Amino acid sequence: MSEGFEVVERNAVYTGFLRLAQYRLRLEASTALPEAFVYRERIEGLRAAAVLPFDPVRGRIVLVKQFRIGALGAAGGAWLLEPPGGVVDAGECGLMWVWGSTRPGHTQAPPTSTVSRAASPARDAAGP
Repeated sequence: MSEGFEVVERNAVYTGFLRLAQYRLRLEASTALPEAFVYRERIEGLRAAAVLPFDPVRGRIVLVKQFRIGALGAAGGAWLLEPPGGVVDAGECGLMWVWGSTRPGHTQAPPTSTVSRAASPARDAAGP
């Protein structure tokens, strides 16, 4: 248990557009909890990316209104404001530097590129 947990068992619960797996985990003992077995579900097989468009003239970011079934019944409702994003397809890395990168081999990304993190030029120069 080098990471504080051990996967004891994994079972596929559902396979469709997404895959749902149930894990049986052994958690390392702590002062608040003796060694315990717990069950957790995990959605697998979907990599996502988001972009945070920023207008430096207005000093504003762009968000989109999306319906999210997971928020159904929440106090704020199922329509959420969030950064635009999407699924990272096979062969895409999902990480790209933008805003005229100063790092060797990196250039400014076209507006339609898959981006998971936008970097300021100052942070970009320092690296990830």
